[in-house]
Amino acid sequence: MRAESGEEISITVDGRTVVSLIPIGGAKRWMPRAEFLQLFQSSQADPGLTKDLQDLIPDTTDEL
Repeated sequence: MRAESGEEISITVDGRTVVSLIPIGGAKRWMPRAEFLQLFQSSQADPGLTKDLQDLIPDTTDEL
């Protein structure tokens, strides 16, 4: 249950770690603030998203 929730578990023999169970795949559970800001500031949203949204919902309130 602990491993299923994402906890890293070490199995030891005579006090030394012989196996580590770690979550597979997925995103990191945390990252330094500076790394987050760098990723956030350098990433671009899907360039076609605006057009897709306009096609789905052509009416806007821009003229109000």
